[in-house]
Amino acid sequence: MKIFGRITLRTFCRATEEEESVVNAIMSAACMENRGAVTIKKLEGYGGAPLEMMEVGILRQQDIKAFWKSMPKEVIREILETLDKRLDDEQVLHFRLDKEKAYLGEISLATGGAVISVHTKVLSYPASREAAIRNARDLLRDFLEKL
Repeated sequence: MKIFGRITLRTFCRATEEEESVVNAIMSAACMENRGAVTIKKLEGYGGAPLEMMEVGILRQQDIKAFWKSMPKEVIREILETLDKRLDDEQVLHFRLDKEKAYLGEISLATGGAVISVHTKVLSYPASREAAIRNARDLLRDFLEKL
């Protein structure tokens, strides 16, 4: 049963960061090895400083399941406890991972400014915020029990 749609991870590489390190962090967070999956868009930051937006999309259901299975129990627990605050009216689940820890191979929710933003559509029928919360809660509890 499909509950989560595409997962998108996005972060920024500032002029003070090494591009390769940030690519490693987002790939680690996405639980992926194919570096070709990272889309990099050149932008201009504050005061004209160079800035890159990096994005990874997880599309296949088996990869989506692998992503959730790679999440530590404490991350899933925190998302479950705050699910109603993290799910918007369009049934999109939002959370942020710590970019620096992801570079070190650790996955945790962000508390500071260096983040990898994650969002995914929670599929439900009929499409409603309440049904999406119910579906996401059931699936995340299932992942939690299997970890």
